[in-house]
Amino acid sequence: MSAKRRSITILFAALATGAALVATSPSALAQGNCYHFGYAGYAQLFTGYNFDGDCFEVQVGTGWHTLPAYASRKISSVRSWGWNGSEQVQLADSVYNGGLNIPAGSWVTNLDYMDDKTDHVKFD
Repeated sequence: MSAKRRSITILFAALATGAALVATSPSALAQGNCYHFGYAGYAQLFTGYNFDGDCFEVQVGTGWHTLPAYASRKISSVRSWGWNGSEQVQLADSVYNGGLNIPAGSWVTNLDYMDDKTDHVKFD
């Protein structure tokens, strides 16, 4: 094989590997800290309708959290893993004005009246 042909083969292999990594990696533009997929005691809130987009993660028992600007009033899907099944993810448009309670262990893509309105979350 000539040196030129070898260089072209290596280039195509590198491009194919890069394309595969991009296809399976989270978006470089996504923000958030969702590193606990499947971990008991964590809830993940996403700006996309199918657990995609920017993500905000909250741990059970840590009280109310104000969502950061990238997620505030943009949450469209929620998934969680509880400790004992009695916990609930509570979505609210203010700390004092309730909202939607989602049982732990649920994966919800239809947040009904709280879609794109959540700015506070609690997982207890």
